[in-house]
Amino acid sequence: MARSVIGLNNDWKFTKDFEEDYIAPSYDDGAMDMVCIPHMNEELPYNYFDETVYQYVSCYRKHFAVDAGYEGKRVYIDFEGVMTYAKVYINGQYLGEHKGGYTPFSFDMTEYIRFGEDNVLTVMVDSTERDDIPPFGFVVDYLTYAGIYREVQLRIVDALHIENVFAKPCDALCDTKALDVDVMINRGESTQGDEELKLVLMRDGKIIAETCKSLILGQAPCKANIKLESLQDIALWDIDDPNLYDVEVSILRGGEVVDTYTTRVGFREAQLT
Repeated sequence: MARSVIGLNNDWKFTKDFEEDYIAPSYDDGAMDMVCIPHMNEELPYNYFDETVYQYVSCYRKHFAVDAGYEGKRVYIDFEGVMTYAKVYINGQYLGEHKGGYTPFSFDMTEYIRFGEDNVLTVMVDSTERDDIPPFGFVVDYLTYAGIYREVQLRIVDALHIENVFAKPCDALCDTKALDVDVMINRGESTQGDEELKLVLMRDGKIIAETCKSLILGQAPCKANIKLESLQDIALWDIDDPNLYDVEVSILRGGEVVDTYTTRVGFREAQLT
């Protein structure tokens, strides 16, 4: 079974303070406000407001279930952006922290997930100005606002899965082009040794080129490389005509898809002379 990505944007509970009691799954959050993500802790006018009104510590709680059919898979929580400092708990267990509101972050929740039952995700959000988190410390004059202001999702994957992909178009100005792809892989606790890595380049759902190679894995995490060469009739990306291509990377085991990761690229070249 390939990865499943499940949005968690609706039906969060929110309160404009934080107490340790909120971490417990049994805490009664019925009095908290119901909100949807993306969310800001205070509604503000376009201008002329006091910047301190949104700079406080708040709490978000989310009840959700993970189907029992996913047991044996890895379960991650992905945050696209939380402003500015977050501490994350699942079912009363501490997962970790993240500093900075402009970068996404993830935590592996598998150990603490109750499959087929209610799970409670608790996020403490500190939206105050802090010298240890940019852009504060009088470095620049910039408003950051507050809250879980980007999307949240569950990511359910096989123990052997793709963590990230870096796809680099090559020879953009040549008649035949190439695509060089680095694949960061989490191999899990073990593999069967018959895995393959498949790379497909597509545009508008049409396959342009594809290739496959045996996957040899070292200790986790590890990186694999796969290439497409002699690509013809590739349209260049430019500002007036931003042609984009889908890059799909899959891990196969016995011919069956274990995990798939998709990203997009444009073929272009830029130089400073």
